[in-house]
Amino acid sequence: MTTDPIYVKYHDEEWGVPAYDDRYLFEMLTLEGAQAGLSWLTILKRRDNYRRAFHNFDAEKISEYGDSEIKQLLQNDGIIRNELKIRSVVTNARAFLQIQKEFGSFSNYIWRFVDHKPKVQVWRSKEDVPAYSDESILISKDLKKRGFSFVGPTILYAFMQATGMVNDHEEKCFLAKNKGRNNMKYITLNNGVKIPQLGFGLWQVPDEVTDQAVLKAFDVGYRLIDTATVYENEAGVGRAIQASDLPREELFITTKVWNSDHGYEETLAAYDRSLELLGLDYVDLYLIHWPVPKYDQFVESYKALEKLYEEGRVRAIGVCNFHIEHLERLLQECDVVPVVNQVERHPYFQQEELKEFCEKNKIYLQSWSPLMTGGAVLEDELLKELAEKYGKTPAQIGLRWQIDSGAIVIPKSVTPSRIEENFNLFDFELTKEDMEQIEGINQNKRKGPNPNDMNDK
Repeated sequence: MTTDPIYVKYHDEEWGVPAYDDRYLFEMLTLEGAQAGLSWLTILKRRDNYRRAFHNFDAEKISEYGDSEIKQLLQNDGIIRNELKIRSVVTNARAFLQIQKEFGSFSNYIWRFVDHKPKVQVWRSKEDVPAYSDESILISKDLKKRGFSFVGPTILYAFMQATGMVNDHEEKCFLAKNKGRNNMKYITLNNGVKIPQLGFGLWQVPDEVTDQAVLKAFDVGYRLIDTATVYENEAGVGRAIQASDLPREELFITTKVWNSDHGYEETLAAYDRSLELLGLDYVDLYLIHWPVPKYDQFVESYKALEKLYEEGRVRAIGVCNFHIEHLERLLQECDVVPVVNQVERHPYFQQEELKEFCEKNKIYLQSWSPLMTGGAVLEDELLKELAEKYGKTPAQIGLRWQIDSGAIVIPKSVTPSRIEENFNLFDFELTKEDMEQIEGINQNKRKGPNPNDMNDK
């Protein structure tokens, strides 16, 4: 490949990023596709290892290489191990070379979008993370159309800064379009992946209205979207993601394998179908929806999830509606500890024994039906009193109790005002005394089915 030096100065003291040229960009962009889900900054920190992997890599002859040859090259230094990521490298590398052939250099291609503007509009999801711009979002989408498996807007914006396309001194970096999301709390799962503590659930949301509901949730500030095969609205989620200008790496997408797809090969096939409906290369979290103990295939299904995780096709794996005895089976017979157990949990059904077991094993509880599907919980006198005390609604008190108790929570609504109300949780905290009062109204009252009885296929 022809080296095309384009700019040498960058904020080394801030991000530790060296000079960019087309050779460097080739390495970075092809490998980002292989490491989809990692931030560009994480990739930059691993640059020395990537350079070793590409030391003898003749990029101009990549079209002549077979997958096995490239796999052997990259595996020599242990940089990339699984075949899926190898294919991503090949896909991105070939697409990059085509752009260089068409435009002369990657920077020439980028200039088509920037159009020599003195300043671009810039966004950050949080104050302390790399930025992205409206232009870098458009470039990311165009690269996908050109065959790249994944290139995020943040690494593209970093390139725009490094090449002088953005006047960094003039830049006024706007925080996200809706200020509320900057207050979002994040939890670090047991594998190091960060998940928003508040998400948007889609149970019983018809597919034809799912995209508009999700787009509204995006606008409010939600980034965690929870769908499932059985919800039959994965395609709607995909439409919303495509219609949104949000970078893929800013989103956290969860879906689930249904009971009829239990079994090793069946689960792998179900995952592929979900990806196709979502229009994604990966999901952030893949879950077993129910243990279905009557057929006793959940261990086999979970081993399929482990394979997906080991191949880098999903960032994290977990389960839903598992009792302690089901979790104990996984811990004894499988290698990867689930990151979450998504279960029914609300002030009238607090699941303390299960929560204690999960905490002991570094498994987070994720609460579905967190308000008992709008039932008696919202009429509880204590929640009404606390709502008046804090200037909130009973629903917000119930959801904040979930947050303050350390659970991840996924309320669901298609009503725009409720979507906003359920998100407006981060300007107050419950006192220890009020938390204890809510703990005192537990009735061990389940509204949904007992997992041991849920054997429908």
